[in-house]
Amino acid sequence: MSAIRVRPGEPGDAAEVARMANALNRALGVDVDSFTPERLREDAYGPKPIVSVLLGEVDGKAAGYALYHAGYDSDVAAPSLIVVDLYVEPDARGRGLGRALMAGLAEEALRLGARSMTGGVLDANAKALAFYRSLGASDDGV
Repeated sequence: MSAIRVRPGEPGDAAEVARMANALNRALGVDVDSFTPERLREDAYGPKPIVSVLLGEVDGKAAGYALYHAGYDSDVAAPSLIVVDLYVEPDARGRGLGRALMAGLAEEALRLGARSMTGGVLDANAKALAFYRSLGASDDGV
């Protein structure tokens, strides 16, 4: 059985997260490696952070990540957690890392006092849609 761990990302994880983010972008048809470790270090760990990272590990190796930020949901007049990316490397899928990352996001949402968690999935990504639905998500939110 694989050891799954989810933890807050650190500046030293930026290269691994950038590698995975670019893999996700390529899978989505974006053929540019525009996500750089330097950009992530500035945006997540610089003087004015605008995004946060959870890193998922399998047997001590980075195998997935979640990128998110705080927002506001006017439908419920309360804070919200907005999921930008959720990615698990293909060879690590099916081991529970995606669920563990979602649980980590839910814990972070509670910590922030959020009453909702939202994100987007391409309609063509049937596997991702099925995954989120298996967690109880609806088409109007993650």
